[in-house]
Amino acid sequence: MVLNPIEYNDPSPSPNFEFHVFEAEEESGVEVSDELSRLLEQDEKTIQPFEEQVELVNLGSEDDVKEVKIGSRLYMPGLDSEIVEHRLSLKPECPPVKQKLRRTHPDMAVKIKEEVRKQIDIGFLVTAEYPQWVANIVPVLTKDGKVHMCVDYRDLNKASP
Repeated sequence: MVLNPIEYNDPSPSPNFEFHVFEAEEESGVEVSDELSRLLEQDEKTIQPFEEQVELVNLGSEDDVKEVKIGSRLYMPGLDSEIVEHRLSLKPECPPVKQKLRRTHPDMAVKIKEEVRKQIDIGFLVTAEYPQWVANIVPVLTKDGKVHMCVDYRDLNKASP
């Protein structure tokens, strides 16, 4: 028998199904496991969106820009340095590295000294007597002429797992 493609792709179902369809009946007296009950109850719960209080901060306008620093000890003088102590795990086969001092432009050196003095005065930086690791400062000049102090930690990063 050769099927005509039009008849074969007919979207209307024929009443003669090859497989019988049975209706499921509910069984009484069947125990449902605790795990299945918990999953069914969990499925019925609706998920609510997370809501939290939002604090609005006025950042000024284009004419009157306000500077906001978040997470900086420079602007949190009451923060005690004894609260947190950080330690790095190092690979035992990596010896400590003391980077050689890099030369800086004299104008930049003055700005670096000012920034370092400012950070020492507020207690953000302290002098290390016998440091095992020494990393160079990488000064980054901002658009407004200030200096951001970054540190070249490439050697230290190689030594940490």
